[in-house]
Amino acid sequence: MPIFVFTSPVLDSDDTAIAAAPLPEADQIRLQGMETIKRRRDFVSGRMLARQSLAMIYGERALTWRIEPQPSGALCVCGEHGSMPAISLSHSNGRVVCAVAETALLGIDIERIQPRKSLKDLAVEVLHPYELAEFQQLEAESRLEFFYERWVLKEALGKALGHGVNYPMREVLINDDRLVATPQPWTFDSGSWWFSHTLLDGEYSLGLACQGCTDNSISICRIEIRI
Repeated sequence: MPIFVFTSPVLDSDDTAIAAAPLPEADQIRLQGMETIKRRRDFVSGRMLARQSLAMIYGERALTWRIEPQPSGALCVCGEHGSMPAISLSHSNGRVVCAVAETALLGIDIERIQPRKSLKDLAVEVLHPYELAEFQQLEAESRLEFFYERWVLKEALGKALGHGVNYPMREVLINDDRLVATPQPWTFDSGSWWFSHTLLDGEYSLGLACQGCTDNSISICRIEIRI
């Protein structure tokens, strides 16, 4: 099975429609605690996309599955029988993406590429010294694309491992879609990881990280979610 990536615009519904979205009780409670319409739209869009993605791949079998958040914030597909696929969500500036694969660990991240006044400072925090040296040799426009590529790959890795963005990204080195260096406390087989980067619609940087996937081909599906 390839890695499926589903992408859709974020819902543009009003608050009444968002509040009426068919979500499990736990998700409804989380939704009620969100203060802005943007956060509520992003949240509901992600959950709806996740369920629609699973249904498109697995059909009626997916209707019995639950999507539950873990303490780390990562999502887990749960069911009564058999192994479940891995799933990951991300959103940025009106776009939401969902990755689904039959793998041990999976993470996805999307960021809209846009100028940042603090790019040089961010680069020091995110880029490994080898990456930073390469970054500093690039022209301004190439620097921006290079930074975002490394950033989304490292955020995808953090999501897959349950760290989110709360880990020393500058100690991670990804080269030729492989994990070359990690923070000292991490102990796992770095050779079992695989990464992919895609430029989506010419303006979004999309990163994938997975462990234990036997088929590293990617299928990108564009859909429009509805409530």
